[in-house]
Amino acid sequence: MDHKRKETIINEIKIWKKSKLLPEHYCDFLLTLYTEGEGQETESSSKGYKQFFITLLLLVFVPITLLVIYFTEINFVLQMPIFIIFIIICIFSAFFLKNNFLKHVALIVAALIFLLISLESSEYFFPNNQNFLLGTVFFNCLIWVAAGIKMGKIYFLIAGILGMLSLIVSLFI
Repeated sequence: MDHKRKETIINEIKIWKKSKLLPEHYCDFLLTLYTEGEGQETESSSKGYKQFFITLLLLVFVPITLLVIYFTEINFVLQMPIFIIFIIICIFSAFFLKNNFLKHVALIVAALIFLLISLESSEYFFPNNQNFLLGTVFFNCLIWVAAGIKMGKIYFLIAGILGMLSLIVSLFI
């Protein structure tokens, strides 16, 4: 097959893959067939780097949140907008990213940051009130259970149930 015709076919398959006219694995097969196993690695490796970078960026939000809460002297009123921005970024990422793994990472990071914000708010507004702190954790667990049921995320359901069970056990011990 002449080189120009092969290049046209390869470009057309890439368009099909982008616009999802064919399932992705069909397009990958056709691209591998027409490129004779070459040329596909650069796209997948750059895609892998993007996914790794986004995952790393999302995961860095949790240590930054912990750092700001416990190791800086930033006022509570100034901390909250930072954390709310982190949560908004995570939620938007979860809804607009195409990769399922990244969606799950974004949702988990948002839930952890929300838990940290809730605990910090509880301690700020009701200092040394253990009952309110336990109520805050229980409320977060209820939210996780509801999110697990509503979104069909089993890890939220399990985390919420285990959290509630551990709270109940800690009350009786």
